[in-house]
Amino acid sequence: MKNNLYSFFNYGSIVVVFALIIIMLLDLVPRESFVYLLSVAILLIIARVVLRIYFTMKVIKKE
Repeated sequence: MKNNLYSFFNYGSIVVVFALIIIMLLDLVPRESFVYLLSVAILLIIARVVLRIYFTMKVIKKE
C-alpha cells in the first residue's frame, strides 16, 4: 500500500512540477507569482527526495 502511495506521489509530483514550468514558460500567470510557483516546485522536489530516502532506508532495514 505504501509503495503505491509513494509511486503516486512520485509521478504526480513530477507532473505537477512539469506543469508549473510549462505555465511559467507560456506566461499564463503574472511574473510576480513566479516566485511562489518556483517555491512550490522546489518543495515538491525536496519532499520527493526525503520520501525516497525514507522508503529506501525502510527497505534496507527490513532486509
